[in-house]
Amino acid sequence: MSEAGGRWVFPYPDVRYLHPKFERLRHGVCLTFFGPLSKLAAVCKKGSTLMYNFCTVCGTHLEEALLPTEDRPRLVCPNCNHIQYINPKIVSGTLPIEDGRVWLLRRGIEPRYGHWTYPAGFQEWDETTEEAAVRETLEELGCDVRLDGLLGVYSRGSVPIVNIVYLASFAHERRTPCTTKEAIEVCSFAPTEIPWADLAFPSTEMVLRDWIARGSPGTTR
Repeated sequence: MSEAGGRWVFPYPDVRYLHPKFERLRHGVCLTFFGPLSKLAAVCKKGSTLMYNFCTVCGTHLEEALLPTEDRPRLVCPNCNHIQYINPKIVSGTLPIEDGRVWLLRRGIEPRYGHWTYPAGFQEWDETTEEAAVRETLEELGCDVRLDGLLGVYSRGSVPIVNIVYLASFAHERRTPCTTKEAIEVCSFAPTEIPWADLAFPSTEMVLRDWIARGSPGTTR
């Protein structure tokens, strides 16, 4: 990519949450950006104008301004004075534990198609984090689960996502996880068998390592 702009390949797909126009690839994200690389890097770092261009209330083009009531520049509508805050999204998920093993799935969708992760997804506006975690597990593993407590809340300053993960067990003993439209393979792993090199996201590794560091809670059920 030239300094004047062009097609830039990002090695990790988290940046997709900062850009409305992107192309999902199996090993990253491509997007078209016309402008100096220095400007692209600066905008990506602060997560600013590439996310929103127009006011979500009246449609007027947003402007960046430092308001007396704020401690950093915000996107402000010059017409209706609406402040467009840019906040992280909530991802709820579970670590389903059975006989000392954790069930994971190989993603059947982009980004990170074919890589292993635990069942999780974005929380809808009309559900709790617990409801979202149970729903996502059913959608991705085909099984109902009961939550056995909060494992942890995970976030990184460079990624606009907060991961909330619960320990879980299967609600019906005769029902086993299966492949779904979002999972091309499902498998249970002992703590010593986790495929670290093939995990989908840094947050996946973060959660699983935390689970192991805590003595693999939930494995004594």
